[in-house]
Amino acid sequence: MGKKIKLGILGLMAGIALTLSACGGGGGGGGGTGDGQAVADLSFDVKILQSFLAGAFGAGIDNNNSGQVVGMSDNGFSIRAARWTLADANPQPTALEPLAGGEYSAAYGINDQGIAIGESEWDTRIVAAYWGAGETQATALATLGSAGFSAAYSINEVGQIVGEEVVDAEGNPVAIFWENNGAAPVNLGTLGGEFSSAYFISNDGVIVGEAEVASGGEVHAALWLPAAAASTYLPPVALPPLGGHIASVAFGIDGGGRVVGESQAADGSRHGVIWTVNTEGVVTTVQDLGRNTSLTGANTFDRVVGRSFDSTDAAWGTIWNSGNPEDVKIINAPSSQAYAVNDTTQIVGMSESRAFVALPQ
Repeated sequence: MGKKIKLGILGLMAGIALTLSACGGGGGGGGGTGDGQAVADLSFDVKILQSFLAGAFGAGIDNNNSGQVVGMSDNGFSIRAARWTLADANPQPTALEPLAGGEYSAAYGINDQGIAIGESEWDTRIVAAYWGAGETQATALATLGSAGFSAAYSINEVGQIVGEEVVDAEGNPVAIFWENNGAAPVNLGTLGGEFSSAYFISNDGVIVGEAEVASGGEVHAALWLPAAAASTYLPPVALPPLGGHIASVAFGIDGGGRVVGESQAADGSRHGVIWTVNTEGVVTTVQDLGRNTSLTGANTFDRVVGRSFDSTDAAWGTIWNSGNPEDVKIINAPSSQAYAVNDTTQIVGMSESRAFVALPQ
């Protein structure tokens, strides 16, 4: 599966550094779906979110509980980070501008305060950036000083941020943690290999992503637990692939503390996976959602989203109950991917290269 796993999952446009963030929260919860309704019984009104240009590329990557969606869209010159407000009758994208001198930007996460995070072109680099609540101009996040590529992928409700930064000439990134948007970055380390990336941080500070292991160069899903001292973390814990598989990655945490992601088989097929992990970081159970499924987002009520493939290899945006993965529902047309779900079960993603939102009815 390898470095920059989010590039492969989006698969949007060659030559542009695009990534994805999962959405959701940590904390308590059981195996239910919040309001007691089965996922299979849900119904959705699916709407396409407008792009900067009519019919142009767009992707909804994350959403908060305040009715805001962030992602990106083509403005005719470059890809630009976008924010949509669902309270509007026909939500139009607001451009989240890159850093001074840049053309490209992308937003991957937003919290309920409206702080968005992502990346922006800056001189000859792409660097981690944020947009304050209501702001449209990017501000750079601090880096380790490597002068390499960096990106921010997730922000939680207390303003903690995670992402990655390239630290060597070979392009290897390391997972990064920022206590807030004005803090110095913390290198989260690897599983003994050369690189790691952090894709999600829960509201209680648990981080998940991926990292190369020391032996054989495999890439495993990784989990970082907070240490006793502020802004510090214990060494990462590996969440191994399914038996016989070659790689795994984690993208989110549901309301029951379950880690969601995927495992890759040798033939390249992906299986959605739910790892149950105890407070010491020990994996207690692993659930395989089957061949050609992928989990990329979760909310605090045990609902997880991603995509599944039918017998014709068409991809469908899909929602599951992580407490009972057999409780599942297709939410959008073929060639779609759901990326994030908020606590009111509003789902965002991309359908045939257009951003969409699925609103529960």
